[in-house]
Amino acid sequence: MSLIMKVCFNVFLLLIFFKGFCIADVFFMSDGSVVKGIIVSYKDGKFTVKSKGKNMDLFSDKIDKIVPGDEFSSQEKVLNMWWEAAKRRDVQTMKDCISQESIKNYENICGEPIDEYIKNIFASVSDKLVEMPFIKEGNKNKIGFSEDFLAKRIEGETKGNLGTLRSTLNIFYSDCDGVYPRFDLSRVLVPKYIKMIPNCEISGHHKKTNEVVIILNSENKELKDFIKDTGKWLYMADPQNSSWGDIMIDCTHTDKNGQKWSEY
Repeated sequence: MSLIMKVCFNVFLLLIFFKGFCIADVFFMSDGSVVKGIIVSYKDGKFTVKSKGKNMDLFSDKIDKIVPGDEFSSQEKVLNMWWEAAKRRDVQTMKDCISQESIKNYENICGEPIDEYIKNIFASVSDKLVEMPFIKEGNKNKIGFSEDFLAKRIEGETKGNLGTLRSTLNIFYSDCDGVYPRFDLSRVLVPKYIKMIPNCEISGHHKKTNEVVIILNSENKELKDFIKDTGKWLYMADPQNSSWGDIMIDCTHTDKNGQKWSEY
């Protein structure tokens, strides 16, 4: 354990001692488990914590984060307020639980009003697995969205948009007696088959765009051979190619599941 970490832990312990051990603290462990208890002692990188009436040892190199009990209790209170408001379908109270910074970030990144996100979870509010905003660091009286949460929202939207484009192309194919579009998709599909070409956005790598790269002369190459990591849609418009009508994401990066975007 580094000197800096030892100092930090010692300072933390002093704060706990001054609190008089009256409030249980929350330990977020590196294996994903959470322990809530009162610190009894700390020595040589080992915490002795009283949890559920029993003493247990927690080693500092296995602890990701320690949240003071008073702060965690405040966060729990806000989360309970959110949950109760959700059961009442009270959009305004749920919105009031979220920090203004998080609302702004969500709307800028996800491109929809926070009210829409809140309304969309009502269908599963009776399920305990209902998607909840993550606690935002540094603001114990509000809840917010982590960067990981927002990135997953964007990923889900892009994958959904890819599915929408493929379904739209299949409808066009059926209407046109087995023929796919041979040029710019926006000229052919919009507005009869789709309101607009949906966006493609790869968080952390490519900005949002609805541009489609059209392959007109493929020289019998596969669509994947034209990947250049542009972050745009990639469409095979060559009727001589066996993959005519295929569309994919022109990106070589991976998503949160470790799969390349071009493989979807």
